[in-house]
Amino acid sequence: MSTYRFRSKELRVTRNQTGGVTYYVIEDPTSGVRHRLYELEYEAARLLDGRRGTDKVARMVSKRMGLDLTDEDVDRYAQQLLALGFVEKA
Repeated sequence: MSTYRFRSKELRVTRNQTGGVTYYVIEDPTSGVRHRLYELEYEAARLLDGRRGTDKVARMVSKRMGLDLTDEDVDRYAQQLLALGFVEKA
C-alpha cells in the first residue's frame, strides 16, 4: 500500500463536457503540463488525499463506480499522475 496526495490546491482544474462525456483538464501552472482526466480518473485522483492508502482508494472507487479495482491498479495510476507532477508521495 502506498499513499499519494493529489495537488488539487496547486493545479487548475476545468470541467468540460462533450457529447455527454464529462472530463477534466488538469493543468500545472508552474510546469505548464496539461492532461485530460475522465470522470472516473478524476474521482480516483481526488481521493488521493495523502491520508488514504491506495488500497482504500481502490475500495472506494470500486464501490462508487461498480468496478473491481485493486491496490495495484490504483498504485499504477498514481505513478502515472506522479510522472505528470499531479500527485506527490505522502
